[in-house]
Amino acid sequence: MNFSFRRANTADASLITPLLHAAHRWNYAAGFNFSAATVSMPEVIERISEAEVYLLEADGAPAGTVTIYDDGTIGWLGVAPAAQGAGHGRRLLAFAEERIRQMGLARAKLDTPITHPWLPAFYQRCGYLPVGTVHWEGKRYDSVLMEKGLYPDVNATLDALLSGARATLGDQFVGFYLHGSSALGDFDPSRSDIDFLVATRSELSPQSVDALADMHCRIAASDLTWRTNFEGSYIPQEALRRYDPDDATHPAVEVDGTFHMARHGVDWVIQRHIIREHGVTLAGPPPHALIDPISPADLRLATQQILDQWWAPQLAAPFRLQNSSEYQAYAVLTMCRALYTLATGDVATKPAAAQWARPVLGSRWQSLIDEALAWRRSMPFDHLGDVLDLIQSVSTTARNQAQNRIFCLPQTGSI
Repeated sequence: MNFSFRRANTADASLITPLLHAAHRWNYAAGFNFSAATVSMPEVIERISEAEVYLLEADGAPAGTVTIYDDGTIGWLGVAPAAQGAGHGRRLLAFAEERIRQMGLARAKLDTPITHPWLPAFYQRCGYLPVGTVHWEGKRYDSVLMEKGLYPDVNATLDALLSGARATLGDQFVGFYLHGSSALGDFDPSRSDIDFLVATRSELSPQSVDALADMHCRIAASDLTWRTNFEGSYIPQEALRRYDPDDATHPAVEVDGTFHMARHGVDWVIQRHIIREHGVTLAGPPPHALIDPISPADLRLATQQILDQWWAPQLAAPFRLQNSSEYQAYAVLTMCRALYTLATGDVATKPAAAQWARPVLGSRWQSLIDEALAWRRSMPFDHLGDVLDLIQSVSTTARNQAQNRIFCLPQTGSI
């Protein structure tokens, strides 16, 4: 039998609607009122326009369908009754997971009724783990929220970090959250690292900090592929609520495996925003319950301070940028994201901000941005002069806007 996937178009709604109804007829009769069981054709057409909807065809006939959302959520998965029992459910899941991986996301998400007689166990056999529960409005059941990491080597490291933090901290452990690229949707194992936050109940004792240091030493000495490709912080709930420069020294592990008491700079205003709005919860309460909202004005101010306090001094002493392809590429994309935040009061992924910045910055910088986007570990990137010029241009633009208290899009190609 030949199998193929294709993205659905609006004309396919006439195939997908009855397929979903038939696929979920038993579920609906058993009291699980899935929306897919009664969805109308106009609703399917709307979904095709808003999300990625795919058809699985077996020997040219529709055998199943799945919907993939831009946050990595999988929905409306259904197999035609005549095609059930042939492994199409797993086939649809595997296809969706690969597509989510291509989207730059590190985790796939779905939900299913807690009391369903076989679906939770099926998804667990497919590698999905429960991370919470929810009751969707209008449903006659509670749902279990489930997630699956899409990179086995990364999963192994996250398992070690999560289990180690729990065992080491005991009652002090509150939650474990991913931020950075794995939360924002631009994770790429060839250039990304893992960013995590552990929320603790209160300030850790010196003995607990020493125990965490020992834990991280064991991980660094292990055979895990990602044993040092991560950085994380351990921050008490009270200090996590909002950024306070007078209460910003917390235990942290750096990407090279170094564990120490680190001062967390003003960039943690932005990190808090990312965690609150986009963070991936591996354990604990949702991050918005721990972190206050961060306003666009605060995001802009933090970005301005980062440019002034961290990047501007490197114009005179660029030792971090010299002979570091990785840091030069990182600097280019960071300048794009800084400009985006100053203009919009929001945070975007580095690739999305870079694409936004190309026409804004103008033709002089486009090849530099494109090369930074394409950079991967072990690739050369030696443009120190251009990188410093870009830092100077963005810093000057930000400073001028701050002095005038006007934050707006610069004219295309004006910097």
